[in-house]
Amino acid sequence: MTGPRRLLSLSPNFSMILFALGADAMVIERTQHCPASIKTYLDVWGLP
Repeated sequence: MTGPRRLLSLSPNFSMILFALGADAMVIERTQHCPASIKTYLDVWGLP
């Protein structure tokens, strides 16, 4: 059995976890609040 190939994120927190796990390319859609949350995550951790 294979893992999921596509993900739908309905929460900014879940989007940040997926991003941190390197699964961002599998996310097909996010809420309108996710991009700002991911930017904050990158700024706080000093990541490009």
